[in-house]
Amino acid sequence: MTPSFSPDTLLTLTGSRYLALVPIRWTDYRRVAATPSPRVTIMGIVPALHGTLVSYNPELRVLSGRTVVIATVQLDDAPPDLMPGMLLPCRIRCSPVTAVSGVRAMLASVAATAPLRGVR
Repeated sequence: MTPSFSPDTLLTLTGSRYLALVPIRWTDYRRVAATPSPRVTIMGIVPALHGTLVSYNPELRVLSGRTVVIATVQLDDAPPDLMPGMLLPCRIRCSPVTAVSGVRAMLASVAATAPLRGVR
């Protein structure tokens, strides 16, 4: 498995389940989406939290100057000191990628985001 990193995690509480909203860079989206039930580790607290990516928002967003897709992660457990709205680093485990497919994915994402950047 190859980890994919997102710059932050937003945590929200819904009923009795904890859900994390995780921004996934557009360049990493295909690889993450192609992985069945990607596992997520939320770091920055002890012990680290684990969860499963359960859905994607189909809308592209810009976060800190990067094009991202927001994914929802259902957490396995939540420690008592976890607060809604916390920003924490996370790691998404997804399928490995070869160098050639990585370059292809990068070129495809650059071409796909060209209209967003005003490039024709």
